[in-house]
Amino acid sequence: MLDSTLPDRQERTADHPRTRRQRPGEATSQRIEQLLAEASRVTTTESGKNIELQLGHFCNNRCVFCASGQLTEQGQAGEVGFEQIGVALERAHAEGFTQVTFLGGEPTIQESFLPALTRAVELGFERIIIFSNGVRAGDLDFVEEVSSLGNFAWRISVQGGNREAHDAATGRKGAFKRMVRGFGLLRERGHEITANMCVNTTSYESLPDLPDLLLAHGIEQMCVDMVRPVSTGIRTKEYLASILPRFTDMAPYIDEMLTGFEERDPNYDINITHLPYCILPKWSHRISHGGEPTVTFTADVDDTQGVQNKYEFQAGDRDFVPACEGCLFQHRCTGIPHDYVDIYGDEEFQAVGLQDLQEPELRRSNFVDCTESAWAVLPASTVPPDWELEAVDRDYRQRTVEFRFRHAQGQVAKLWLMAAGLGVSTQQLQLATDGEMQLLLDPGYEPPVEALLQLQAWARDILQDGGKLSSGLDRESVQRAIQRQRAARAWLTRFRDRLDSVPGLEEWTVGIRHSAPDQLALRLERDAGLWIGIEVCTVPRPTGPPLHFTVSERRGVNDSDLAAVSKALGSALREAQP
Repeated sequence: MLDSTLPDRQERTADHPRTRRQRPGEATSQRIEQLLAEASRVTTTESGKNIELQLGHFCNNRCVFCASGQLTEQGQAGEVGFEQIGVALERAHAEGFTQVTFLGGEPTIQESFLPALTRAVELGFERIIIFSNGVRAGDLDFVEEVSSLGNFAWRISVQGGNREAHDAATGRKGAFKRMVRGFGLLRERGHEITANMCVNTTSYESLPDLPDLLLAHGIEQMCVDMVRPVSTGIRTKEYLASILPRFTDMAPYIDEMLTGFEERDPNYDINITHLPYCILPKWSHRISHGGEPTVTFTADVDDTQGVQNKYEFQAGDRDFVPACEGCLFQHRCTGIPHDYVDIYGDEEFQAVGLQDLQEPELRRSNFVDCTESAWAVLPASTVPPDWELEAVDRDYRQRTVEFRFRHAQGQVAKLWLMAAGLGVSTQQLQLATDGEMQLLLDPGYEPPVEALLQLQAWARDILQDGGKLSSGLDRESVQRAIQRQRAARAWLTRFRDRLDSVPGLEEWTVGIRHSAPDQLALRLERDAGLWIGIEVCTVPRPTGPPLHFTVSERRGVNDSDLAAVSKALGSALREAQP
């Protein structure tokens, strides 16, 4: 996620409620009140056009780290009726939300689940996510019933890299076997699968097994979260100590896991949440903290009867320790849970400064911070005539800094600085590079060519004066790349206009998922659960093909059918060339 409004560390520390340490017993009292209230409420998380609905805490697993299993054991995990959920869905749809996520407890065992899923489909939500432990996904009849309503995105709780760890963490023998069976049943029917894990003492040593497990079953994304004591239920200090591993004990296993993903698939989407950055600064680009605002509605969906922000509540149970003072990561870290410090103390933690990140691997992982002295010169300089610098966005995960410019005629162009060696997208033209960074240009849509040439020359001159970017394209090559990309737009338009009658695709329904002057995303469907995603875009390059054609994803389509579809679209693309 791009971050264009980061406050400085002093402002964040002074204003954030985490800086007030709660009194003994205060967090526990608040936790009890929250958990019991949530047992009979519809909980929604609103973020842009996305909404989450919690269907109830009732669960068929007993995960060692989760409040829902405890509430179920205590008989307090009452279900939320469909009437309330239906009202929440209709309100969300009326207000323009396009994505809905169903949460639990375990949403698939709630009586309201299938009615709620059916209603979400009827209302036309573009994306529906089911956040599940995967146990019922191993039931063929259940998967068939769900699949009859459509293809959905499943987020499965993978609580261990192998059977022993997963079954121990979930408190359910056979849970791993049923979950893995569910992977196959869901994928065979065209469902998308991502995963999450809450790493604890029963599971952290299995982390290195995750790359093989997830890649073998086509799991597209993984989030590994640290245990949040505030979400575990009403637990004693002794119980928390039994499930909370030391961060430093987990670190070697997290490192081995991330190295495994890098070796097998460097682009795999793996994210570690709420691990203090100082524990593994070499993987800071894979670590994130925080969450989206959460609104809790009472059972009758009357939000005047008590609104609570879930992530503010969780953040209130975390704090910085004295050793955090002055840390480079403090502005994007949420600190350490109070319960963790009460159990283990704070000796593990230390402030990280630029002087600690001088090794090449560390500098590359922390590209944005380590190169700030070089790139900060750009926004402080006078831009070329007719251009205005609108924003500077830092993306720590992608290890990029984006500079967004607007021309006097209204068009937008972007310059990017990216860590050297990272892949360049098809929409970016590599202008120059050195051993540490590369300068990229996204020409945008129709800014004057001469103005673009002035913009890229301005940035290169400033960076080269600072000792950066000694090699790159000459002016003529940049001009040729921009002009070839613009000519390719007419080609892409002709191809788009002919999609209704492509020979060889008579058995396929061709839908346009996204259309822009420089990009076209298609979804071809045939029968239930069979589909292919195709992307075609213009490419700003001085040589080579000006259009890029790629198969972005597929579900249930064999290699022979994929080859036939690619051949038919390739022929249509060639015939559309002006």
